[in-house]
Amino acid sequence: MANVTDFTDPLSGYDPIEDVCGQVRKYLRMDCSLRKEDGYSGGFKGTIKIALDCYAVRAVHIETEVTVTMPPAVKDALDALPPQELDKFEIAETIEIPLEPNLNAVRERIKDNSEEALKGAAPDFVGDVVAETPIRTKRKYTRHALAGAVSE
Repeated sequence: MANVTDFTDPLSGYDPIEDVCGQVRKYLRMDCSLRKEDGYSGGFKGTIKIALDCYAVRAVHIETEVTVTMPPAVKDALDALPPQELDKFEIAETIEIPLEPNLNAVRERIKDNSEEALKGAAPDFVGDVVAETPIRTKRKYTRHALAGAVSE
């Protein structure tokens, strides 16, 4: 049963935004193809789909799709590269956020997944300076990524 005090101090409209962004940030930072030392000279593009149900006296359903675009200078540089020299790497994931009746736990999760908290959690970097002996994150290959590497 939900704690009655959670209802007297409801989440603000910005709290779901911060929570969703924090969980996406945490997931992307765990992906071994998005390490600080990786480089993507061809830029990136993508689509983010969001569907949220917010509960109070009434329920509100929010559904949106955002196309991630690159700045014009990066897009112009990407167009200058021959397409046959660019390899496409895809990250596709669905992040499920279960209903958490304890709003204090949501507030704590927002703090834990904030940019500052995750930046401080990186063991191989201290601020913007690389540590003396950086710990390399191992790449995780899927069958799809290895399919082109197998020769007969």
